Formats: sequence, structure tokens, C-alpha cells
Amino acid sequence: MERKEQWCCPECNNKRPKQGNINTPVRNISTFKESSQDGHTTVVTKQKLDDNITQRTKLRAQQSATVHTPTTRDHTNLEQLRDFMISELKLHLKARVSDLENSLPQNILALEDTITQLSSKISEQEQAFLSNDI
Repeated sequence: MERKEQWCCPECNNKRPKQGNINTPVRNISTFKESSQDGHTTVVTKQKLDDNITQRTKLRAQQSATVHTPTTRDHTNLEQLRDFMISELKLHLKARVSDLENSLPQNILALEDTITQLSSKISEQEQAFLSNDI
């Protein structure tokens, strides 16, 4: 009987503020009142509620304070690195070009031999075709 007297319809129950679960990770309230079964009301402060909330604003402020600004020394180091990379690339490109220039005549000779062989095969097939016609 006592349970029936305490029952409240879901629509009416939705209008009441939620109670009882202080371990939820997100709270936008600075204080939260919780009533216990014996009628006493306890107040939980925002500090206790924020234990489950990750606050990234402090982290962003620390990161923005440690942003590295480029200096003249950094520019000098970058220029030296760039100059070194350019010189190394030029050396490698010169070596590659000379290798290609050295191998080019050999490749041309191989292509000429292939062309000669193919032309002789074509002439043989033409003669065979002509002899079959006669």
C-alpha cells in the first residue's frame, strides 16, 4: 500500500530534477543537493563533481605558453641544411646522368641489332609468301 501512495506517473516524474547519481561524468551545476532516506540533505560542491570531468582548458593554456618561436639561429640552421641537401642532390644527379650517358651507346647498339634481325625475318617471310604464290 505504501508503494502505491508514493507512485508518480512518468510525465510528472520527468518534471522533477534528477537525483541520486553524482558519479555521472558531466555536470554543469556548481552545487548539487542530494537527499538521503533519513531526510537529511547533503550538498556536494563543484570540486567533488569535477573529479570525473576532464578539463582541457588548462592544458591548452600550458601548450600555448610553450610555443616555439623561430630564431635567427634556427633560420641559419635551416639554410645550412637546405644548402647541404642541394649540393648532395646535385652530386647524385650528376652521377646518374653520367651513368645514363655511358649506357646509352650500348643500348643503341642493342636496338640496332634487334632492328636488323627483325628486318631480315620480315624479308624471309616475304620471300616465303611470294614463293607460295607462284
